[in-house]
Amino acid sequence: MAGLMLVGLSLRKRLTHKKRKAFTIAIDGPAGSGKSAVAEMLASRLSGFTKLDSGALYRSIALFVDEGDIKGGIESLANETIRALLDQIIFTDDKRVFVGNRDITDAIRSPPISILTAKIAQIPQVRAAVVNSLRTRADNCKEGVVIEGRDTGSVVFPDAEVKVYLDASAEERAHRRQRQIGGDFARTLADIKARDQADFSRKLDPLRVADGAVVMDSTGWSVEKTVDEISKLVYKRRPHTTMRTE
Repeated sequence: MAGLMLVGLSLRKRLTHKKRKAFTIAIDGPAGSGKSAVAEMLASRLSGFTKLDSGALYRSIALFVDEGDIKGGIESLANETIRALLDQIIFTDDKRVFVGNRDITDAIRSPPISILTAKIAQIPQVRAAVVNSLRTRADNCKEGVVIEGRDTGSVVFPDAEVKVYLDASAEERAHRRQRQIGGDFARTLADIKARDQADFSRKLDPLRVADGAVVMDSTGWSVEKTVDEISKLVYKRRPHTTMRTE
């Protein structure tokens, strides 16, 4: 049943990070839970907020490994190579992802890249580089930032003002993913479950509910409904937040 739940705060912080200028909203959850669409709409609704997509950074690295642009495959990734690639990734106002002049928005969302991304995300130097890139990007946002991923509230920004764990049934998530990219439902559901297994069981920062996060079961909810619920949390923590007028 769709609903909300608050996870108790821990006295221990897993990572320390300097105080940010921007008010931060961290949205985590499993594959197909609607994080990207919700974060996009939320950032476009709240005045002065920018969206950061941590998954797109991991997916971009996975794409270039898959295409052979990084010689030697996953394990050969050098810190300098990863940082150089991340520095080239650009998020545009019209929701596209570019590496240099190349639009990779659709390429990084394919099922094979999704599976490879789960493997990429287990490599320590990759995770460290992505976390650093996300923090640097957030530091350049003066007003507010909406970030979505799988460890944004637990690892990247453990002190985020609003933390949400967005969930839904595997079947619901498979239907959403199928509407997004097409394909066979049974195969899509199997891919979703395989990604869940990889995310929850990985040794390095497995997917989990961050301390202090509000759990939202969005099964049966529209994107608008989910955004409305998160907006209530934002207004409670930041009463002066305004809506965009354009």
